[in-house]
Amino acid sequence: MLLVRGNRLTRSLSVPNLKVMEVSLPIELQAKLARLAAQQGRDSNSLVVEAVERLVDYDVWFAAEVEKGLVK
Repeated sequence: MLLVRGNRLTRSLSVPNLKVMEVSLPIELQAKLARLAAQQGRDSNSLVVEAVERLVDYDVWFAAEVEKGLVK
């Protein structure tokens, strides 16, 4: 899937059933994200997807660990 960002086309992850979600980020965070993406030779979208995946996976793990602790 190709996404238009400003006047650039960027390639998104080839994931079936991928839906586009618009997220507003403060300008300062957008700049940091752009710098990090450039340093890593990646596009900003892939970094955002990775960050959200990590957050969600961590929250799922943490909730499971809390549940284990409550059961004991």
